[in-house]
Amino acid sequence: MNTNLEYSIVGLWEQAGLLDPDSGTPICWPEGTMNSKWRDFLCFLDDGTFIYARFPVEKEVKFNRSQKKFLNVKEAKEISLGKYQLNGNIMTQEYTNKEGELVKDLVTIGEISERHFTVEAEPPGAGFIVRAIYHKSVDSIEYAPPKQKARIKLIDPWDYILPLILPYDWYGTDQVTHRSLCFLPEKEGTPWVVYYYKVGYWTVYEGEENDPIEIEQKASENLSKIPMKWQTLEFFARKGGRVKGLICTQEAQATERILDRKNLREAHSILKAKELAAAIPHRGSLFVTDRKYALDLLDFAATHYYNFNNELCLTPWVFYIVDGVVRGMYFDRDGKIEIEHNTLPPEYEQNPQI
Repeated sequence: MNTNLEYSIVGLWEQAGLLDPDSGTPICWPEGTMNSKWRDFLCFLDDGTFIYARFPVEKEVKFNRSQKKFLNVKEAKEISLGKYQLNGNIMTQEYTNKEGELVKDLVTIGEISERHFTVEAEPPGAGFIVRAIYHKSVDSIEYAPPKQKARIKLIDPWDYILPLILPYDWYGTDQVTHRSLCFLPEKEGTPWVVYYYKVGYWTVYEGEENDPIEIEQKASENLSKIPMKWQTLEFFARKGGRVKGLICTQEAQATERILDRKNLREAHSILKAKELAAAIPHRGSLFVTDRKYALDLLDFAATHYYNFNNELCLTPWVFYIVDGVVRGMYFDRDGKIEIEHNTLPPEYEQNPQI
C-alpha cells in the first residue's frame, strides 16, 4: 500500500458532518437530511482491508478494537467489508454491494491529521465538491465523544433552507416533502417544488416532522433575501414582430424566482401587466412576459426545452401568474393550446408570505 500522507489512515473513524466552504469549520448535517439520520463509521486496518458500518443515529454503537469488529451488528442498517489502497491522497476502495456486485470507488482524501480527515467527492451531476469530515473515535464510542461534539459548529438549519424546482419525472417525490408547482399534480409536465439546505452544496430536505407551510414560508423568506435583478428580453411573436419580456438568469436560484411573490410583483410593474406568463424550460432560467403573449412564450420555451441538456430540462409549459402567484398552466393538448386554472389550498391563499 503506497501512501505519502503525513498521518496514518489506519483506525476507526466516524463521519461527523461537512466543512463549511466559507469558513472551513465543521458543521453538523442539518436536521431532515439523509445524513442526519445515520451514524457512518469507517475502520481502516493495516492489512489493507476496511469495514464500513451505518447505524441509526439514536442507536448506541459498540466496537471491539482487539477483535476489530462491531458488536451490535443487528442494530446496523448496513455493514460492508472491502479492500482499500492509497496512492498519494487517492484511495481506491473495492467492496461488494447489496446486490452482490463488485464496486470500485475512487476517493480523494482532502486533508488528514491525527484526529480527523476529510473526503472530497462530487455528487453526480452537481458540479461542485462536497467535503465530509471524519473524526477518529477514542477509547469508547458509546456515543459521539464530548470533545468531538465541541468541535462541531451547530447551525440553525432554517437559515439555510431554500426551495428547489425539479421536473415532473423526478424519482424522489415519495421520499421528501414536496408539492406541485402549480397545484396540478396530476397534470403531466408540471414540476415539483422540494426544499433543500444550502450548506456548501445542496442536500434535499427529507423530514416530515415540520408543517410544509412553515417549511415553504421559511424557504421563500430565505430566497427573497438573495439579491436578484431582471433584464429585458425580446423574442419572436407567432404573427411576426417581437415580444418584450424579462429574464432572470443571474444566480443559481433563478428558476425558483417563480415562487418569489415580491420579485414577480416587480415584474408586473416593469411590464405594466396585471397578469403574466412565465416559463422555466430549464434549470437556471426564468422568462416572464405579459399574459397576452403567453402563446408566443410557449413557442419560445418549447424551443429552449427541446434544445437543451436533458439533465437540466424542467418543463416546456408556461405558467399563468396573477399578483405574483402561479394560478394555472398553459399546455399543448393534441396540438391545441389550453390553459388549466388551479385552486390554491386555503393555507396558501391566506398566507401572504408564500
